[in-house]
Amino acid sequence: MMSENISLKSTQDGLAVRIREDVPFYAVLAEISALIKRNAAFFAGSERPVVFLGRSLSLIEKKGISRVFREECGLTDLRFSSVFDEKKTVKKENTLLVENIRSGRRVTSDGDLVLIGNAEEGSELIAAGNIIVLGKLSGNAYAGSLGNEKACIAAQFLQPKKLRIANFVGVLPEGRETLQAEAVFAEEERLVIRKAGIPVF
Repeated sequence: MMSENISLKSTQDGLAVRIREDVPFYAVLAEISALIKRNAAFFAGSERPVVFLGRSLSLIEKKGISRVFREECGLTDLRFSSVFDEKKTVKKENTLLVENIRSGRRVTSDGDLVLIGNAEEGSELIAAGNIIVLGKLSGNAYAGSLGNEKACIAAQFLQPKKLRIANFVGVLPEGRETLQAEAVFAEEERLVIRKAGIPVF
């Protein structure tokens, strides 16, 4: 059983799930959820562990995947590979970084993520809580990654390619410029820039 980014097969050790390394984590969660729904009979009542291979996962990503399996099919016996990707920066609780985040780098936090510096295009910020950038945000940002719809994304210069808060995804207009700090919230099942009241689609 395969999707574009995730493969699933039955082995003697359990149900093996292989995840591609280069896929944004919000897409991984969406595909895992769809995979479980498409193969409900396969997962229902299974007593074998689910073993994740391939991609190295941070603690916050493991928690997100565990939540999807628990809510979708009741499975709780999940086992993850121990290999760690050095490109990921993982911090427990709130995270404060004073640096620039370069393209290709992913930073995750179990709480709020505060960055004093710039997040370049091609970078990715993921936090269970809020994301606050005291600088220019040009990369992707995913706040409320464990389902917190009250989380927000704020930046002095808000110019990301893609934003996500909990299950709500938004893409800012191409070439958009801003001269003041702005914050994005999830309101009425869409993302809005509160100061301007602009829907983000």
